[in-house]
Amino acid sequence: PYKLFEIRYHGDAEWVWIIPDDDERYNRLEHYFPLGLHPEFVQFFTSQGRCALCKAPINTDFSTCKCGHPDTAGYHLIIECSDFRHLIGKERLRVHAWRRQQRIKANGGRYTTREVALLLEVQERSCYYCGSPLVDENGKSKFHKDHYEPLEGGGSNSISNIVLACASCNVKKREDSGEIFKLYAKKGLPTIAKRTISKIQRRVWKFHKSQEDQSCRSFIGDLP
Repeated sequence: PYKLFEIRYHGDAEWVWIIPDDDERYNRLEHYFPLGLHPEFVQFFTSQGRCALCKAPINTDFSTCKCGHPDTAGYHLIIECSDFRHLIGKERLRVHAWRRQQRIKANGGRYTTREVALLLEVQERSCYYCGSPLVDENGKSKFHKDHYEPLEGGGSNSISNIVLACASCNVKKREDSGEIFKLYAKKGLPTIAKRTISKIQRRVWKFHKSQEDQSCRSFIGDLP
């Protein structure tokens, strides 16, 4: 029910302004913390923080400080605490995962474990971009499911937009289109490796086309 409103360095400590979740004033931190105040923050503030104005410990129920200092007007709490960047890092990961799920929901599409297993064989168990092995000597898969057209650019979550990549390529690709990144990934590779990768990419294109055709036939079949 609360959200971060402002964070400032104050000497060796940090001051944090907390407001109720239904407070509608402009909040520049809302972009970075759109999910409100995570319970881990509340736990940290109640165990490590204190009222920035009267220095009293934060109540375990996270209620407003009873000091009644005039500077607290309009805020739920003003907290003084030690560095909590480790929590901000975790919150960024949570927000990234949430935004990703929101984009997937908006863009539509889904795929099955069986379709991914088929795609792995179509790619000859090799990275779509650089050709490195996606299955280790113990038979364990080690690939990322990459959206060829990025979710940010409107790419769907259907198998026809998924390629399997090694961790290195997927991290380097970031939000680029696969069409652009595959040219970059081939640079500096031996000619024989480029030929092998081109063959894999043609196989994947045919696989994606077949999946799109099946989806189209299914859609037409469902029409009244």
